Amino acid sequence: MAMNFYIKTLGCKVNQAESEDVTKLLTEYGHIYTKSPISADLIIINTCTVTHIADRKSRQMIRKLKNENPIAEVIVTGCSVENETSNLPEIGVVIKKINLINYLHRYSSSCNNKLTNELSKVRKNLLVQNGCNYFCSYCIIPFVRNNLISYSSEQLLKEAQENINQGIKEIVLTGINLGLYNHNGVTLTGLVKQLLQLKGDFRLRLGSIEPNLVTDELLTLIENENKLCPHLHLPLQGSSDNLLSLMQRKYTLADYLSLVNKINSLKRKTTVTSDIIIGHPSETEDDFLALLSILTQNIFLNIHLFAYSVREGTTSATLPNHVPEIIKKARMTQAQLALKANQKKHKESLKNIHYNCLIETNKENYSEGYTEHYVLIQIPKKLPINTFYIDQY
Repeated sequence: MAMNFYIKTLGCKVNQAESEDVTKLLTEYGHIYTKSPISADLIIINTCTVTHIADRKSRQMIRKLKNENPIAEVIVTGCSVENETSNLPEIGVVIKKINLINYLHRYSSSCNNKLTNELSKVRKNLLVQNGCNYFCSYCIIPFVRNNLISYSSEQLLKEAQENINQGIKEIVLTGINLGLYNHNGVTLTGLVKQLLQLKGDFRLRLGSIEPNLVTDELLTLIENENKLCPHLHLPLQGSSDNLLSLMQRKYTLADYLSLVNKINSLKRKTTVTSDIIIGHPSETEDDFLALLSILTQNIFLNIHLFAYSVREGTTSATLPNHVPEIIKKARMTQAQLALKANQKKHKESLKNIHYNCLIETNKENYSEGYTEHYVLIQIPKKLPINTFYIDQY
């Protein structure tokens, strides 16, 4: 008998990709994805443990969904399950990710009908790599995902081609540390080259990649291959060499800015987004002023700004000179204002450049989607979802 299932995903694109794989599996078993947890017979919660706040949100979500639907079977999985300090509530079945697919096989014989997946056919997060061994000082993830895995390029090509044949228009390569992809000598750049040879109307986007792992060969591909989106997400994290050293990052500020300058010199306009932590232990006023200076240089399309939060079990938690919360909040406010000014300036620099927007949603008077540069565009007319629309910024 077919059942309704609901999946709540917290955290990164890797979690999203893994949830998409679970959705595909249960759909192939004949079950029906529902957007409403209240109508679900099975609820799966894919948790995140990147910060203690993420753990708290995971705990709150577990309780919330169980209260909304007390009769549904609840499965809790994800990174919070791997982290023994997450303190998850004793609700439902708790399963480590490595065992999740095997556990879900029990639902394979309950329905013989093959039903259509109701999820969007616009974009697919293709999980190509898992695990990280970088052990940045503020990050708990290497402790819960430290087994480095690069998936078979042959299998990834097959999966990507199937997705394209089903109508997917954008394939997003994802991984915990994407730049470390290497399967039997096929590097990330080699995988991208192979994926670009697939048949169909699609584009390829790279997920977040560590700055020290961006190669000239990869930049050449971005410059010359129209199907590869000219956008890179390069986490900076710290605004000075002292902070980057304390964070145990693998580059200097000069290394990072040199890479961005190289990207800006490409013949094909390529945008850069980033992550920056504000208020990491030992962050000085000069460090923060350096960040504000970086934000005025018009080099970022967008930045995810994070206020540092203590993560027990990491090196940063043991460092001296923690920044008081009141100072962190003030710096966050200043940085957000500077970021808004930078974004306005950056969008002005895109004027008259052609874009190709993938239409994702239709509103009453406009359509919306992301361009290849990762700019969210609103077009003042209704256009078919999952089609490309070409215009100028």
